Amino acid sequence: MAQWLKDQARALVRRAGYDLVRTARPDPLYVEPSFDAQTELPPGATEKLRPNHPRLLELRERYARCGVPMGQRTMWRPQYLESELTLARFRGDNSYVWQFRNIGDDARFKYFVYLRDLESRDPRNLVTTLGEDGLFGCWTFEYPGHPTVSRDLLDSVNEIYFLNRHTGVLDQPGAVVLDIGAGYGRLAHRLVKAAPGLGTYICVDAVAESTFLCEYYTRFRGVADTVDVVPLDEIDARIIGQPVDIAVNVHSFSEMSTAAIEGWLEVVAATGAHWLLVVPNDNEQLLTFEDDGERKDFSALPARYGYELTANEPIFPDPTVRQITNMNYQFFLYRRTGA
Repeated sequence: MAQWLKDQARALVRRAGYDLVRTARPDPLYVEPSFDAQTELPPGATEKLRPNHPRLLELRERYARCGVPMGQRTMWRPQYLESELTLARFRGDNSYVWQFRNIGDDARFKYFVYLRDLESRDPRNLVTTLGEDGLFGCWTFEYPGHPTVSRDLLDSVNEIYFLNRHTGVLDQPGAVVLDIGAGYGRLAHRLVKAAPGLGTYICVDAVAESTFLCEYYTRFRGVADTVDVVPLDEIDARIIGQPVDIAVNVHSFSEMSTAAIEGWLEVVAATGAHWLLVVPNDNEQLLTFEDDGERKDFSALPARYGYELTANEPIFPDPTVRQITNMNYQFFLYRRTGA
């Protein structure tokens, strides 16, 4: 009976000049959060990285009481994190880094194009020296004759070279970096390893889970002596007034409200940071994520806090690479007026 109904439906559709075609189901990797479970977790990680860990519970309680505007969470609400994040596999494809969902399909090919482009402009050989071990659920890609890579590694190296080209951060002994929306400490780990003479790398985030993971990850990677992870309710005491050379916000302002962005820009201005790097999620657009889901243009906000746009470049100089990878993100670099 079922087959007869299908045949009748198809006959009707064909009489109208169309046909019924079975389409392949999309690969879940490209539409859902995921992680690579093949690489074992380091000893003690399961015990530490659990939702009911006392330190995480403490941070959640403190952040809930913290009345600063940066604490307004419009995208990163608890239900969003619950659906996106497996705590012990925090380097998978999730709310911190989209490793498959950002590119559409054929990830292995597209990341090879990314790798080859980056290798062509990697004079310090950072792709190899910084390396990738795939820990904590990170998806990795291997190609004969090339180092193992991940989006974490490739994005970090690309961002480091952009910053170095404009600010000379790799050759600035004692430089201080402020990372707003630092997540689990991806860029902190990579930049400190690439620039061992760095002064302090300060990580801040309005999400308790991020601070918790960043504390753990920077200790695990052996960079805690240089990285200072500052909880949201300690910003006034530990950051305001401290001189900062470079402030960065990578794929984070785009997930905040106008009020939260302004709160962070006040912090940046109070440190006197010479440079501010913003990498939005929306290619050439600088858009907020408001409480009701509305997206508002925030391109005028940095100027209100004394920062003028000095460089706006695609993350890949080669337009063919942008087209193939489906990555059309832009670097927005601001300089403090009069700095």
